[in-house]
Amino acid sequence: MTNIKWVSAALIMFSTVVCQAQSKFEGVVKYNTTNTAVNEIATVAWYLKNGQSRLEFDTQAGENHLTYSLMMDNQEKEAFLTTGGASQYVSGIKADEKIAQAKFIRKTKVTENGYECEMLMFKSGDYELVYWMTNDVPITYEQLPHLVKNNMPKLTGISNGFPVKMEIRDAVGTIVQSQDVVSVTPTKVDDSKFVRK
Repeated sequence: MTNIKWVSAALIMFSTVVCQAQSKFEGVVKYNTTNTAVNEIATVAWYLKNGQSRLEFDTQAGENHLTYSLMMDNQEKEAFLTTGGASQYVSGIKADEKIAQAKFIRKTKVTENGYECEMLMFKSGDYELVYWMTNDVPITYEQLPHLVKNNMPKLTGISNGFPVKMEIRDAVGTIVQSQDVVSVTPTKVDDSKFVRK
């Protein structure tokens, strides 16, 4: 069976970066992630349609390679995991304390990945969590899946934008996790993407 700890880490990574989903948007968001703690790199395709989400992960951590998908709608408190021909519901996925308890301390106007953004910096203990948020993407915060909201700082009242980049830095400023949005493509998504079996 799948290493749930690895899956959980990848979902948390997704949660801290791709943190907005509006039910009116239909399409695909693609992004790349890194996690130096486990020597992991991943590509993710996030399909959105009518409040439903499907995330397809392709991860490489050292010599370990894993592909899997997670499905959830806006209200669910668990995700439907499919990997290696097996499926199961997973719940209780929580962010690390350094993420869940981060407090907002600064924001400035910047340009990142070709978008006009707000840079939002959160600090918790020895960690900094930084988002580059834009309003130039047709996706907003309101329809974020419940499970994803559990794994990120509260952005209500801070930003309604979409994160095009995220970094988590340690006490000496080394980037320990990062994620960059590669593309946001409005397109028709076939209903078969959301079939659970």
